[in-house]
Amino acid sequence: MNHATRHSRSCRAFTMIEASVSVAIVGILLVVALNTVGASTANQFRSAQNATADQLAQGLLDDILQLPFEEPKSTPLFGRESGESAFSKTNYDDVDDFIGWSESPPQDRASTPMAELTGWTRSVIVEWVLTAAPTTISLSDTGLKRITVTVSRNGIPLSTRAGLKGRHS
Repeated sequence: MNHATRHSRSCRAFTMIEASVSVAIVGILLVVALNTVGASTANQFRSAQNATADQLAQGLLDDILQLPFEEPKSTPLFGRESGESAFSKTNYDDVDDFIGWSESPPQDRASTPMAELTGWTRSVIVEWVLTAAPTTISLSDTGLKRITVTVSRNGIPLSTRAGLKGRHS
């Protein structure tokens, strides 16, 4: 075997090793790129879900805070008065009518379910709180109520918004 033949075989073998290493490197880079795209897509989905949850929570809280502090027509009770249903918010006329309210799927202001939000739930807690410390619950009327709206999707809480409503606000 002459020198030229030996040189040509060693070059082919070296080229085969280079090609194998190159294929392995490209394969690894492809896997890393696909994982990055997948993680980015999942992050965008979570961000969109959180934005939807924030809008749903703030929308219901804004609707509730527009109502009076207490029953405008009769002797105020803490909670729903006669004629106010636990299943429809259309007759709610003060903030504490929403005590224990839950809707799934969420409903618009006219109590029409938003069918595109199947799996989503909005729930409300209304509590008397101390005026000097609104994070502290009171068992009696203090003239200040805290309304907390929580939005969940498939049982997982995604957003919570709270607001205060005073007797004279």
